[in-house]
Amino acid sequence: MKKILAIALSVVLLLSLAACGGKTYTKTGSYSSYAIEGLDEIEYVFAVSKNAANGDKYLAEINKIIANKDMAELLKRYTDGPRPWDKDYLGEIDVSDNKGLDPIIIYTAVLTPFQFSGAYGAGVDGLDMYIIAQMAENLNMEAKFQDTSYELGYEKVKSGEGEILASAVVLTEEVKADFKVSNVYLKSKLHIVCDKGYAFTSLKELKGFKVGVIPGRYSAKLVKETLGDSVEIVEFYTDAEAKAALQFENIDAFVIDELSAKHMVGLLNK
Repeated sequence: MKKILAIALSVVLLLSLAACGGKTYTKTGSYSSYAIEGLDEIEYVFAVSKNAANGDKYLAEINKIIANKDMAELLKRYTDGPRPWDKDYLGEIDVSDNKGLDPIIIYTAVLTPFQFSGAYGAGVDGLDMYIIAQMAENLNMEAKFQDTSYELGYEKVKSGEGEILASAVVLTEEVKADFKVSNVYLKSKLHIVCDKGYAFTSLKELKGFKVGVIPGRYSAKLVKETLGDSVEIVEFYTDAEAKAALQFENIDAFVIDELSAKHMVGLLNK
């Protein structure tokens, strides 16, 4: 009798969860990323300070590179394989003679494959860095990269302390108001990285879970605006930190740009 009662209570509990939209999950230890349903593609630009004396010159050269460069081929270089930072494609651009020339102050933040670097911009490389280094070479100027958090870089360039923000800047009305912007050089989706047992495909599914974001980025703002206090938000400065948090189960999901999400999944499943 007790066994029958226990089974009956379990059935009632499952039905209650279903009625409330509840869902059970089983972790697999394997990861994937899922495009967020109902969202349009995001567009990437380079942001130039409105206070930069040479701002229009920078934009003109950046736009020329975007127009003439095979962006699909360039992107493939930085997404083909698990360790793009070993390839040193930036070494193709001879900037050795540019030391001491007029500097361009560029703020960046780590986000593979757009930017990866050592501390304070040492050994900087990535899709965005390639375009900016080519711009500096074409203008016979020295590119000075300042590696920092995305939020700080945004404010530094907005205030005029920096001249260019280059690190997967998503084109939004706020960005258009705060900066001069280049032409769009890439489009993609936003993704949720999580265990395959979760398979989250919408933001509303993240309610009640621990969700990782990079503060200041479009993905973080969208999570906060959409979900508010219904999720526990955990902030990371880099995607590498978020990957470790997923591995150690300190977060349940991470919301980030598609290319970074796919790179992260490749590392998580090694």
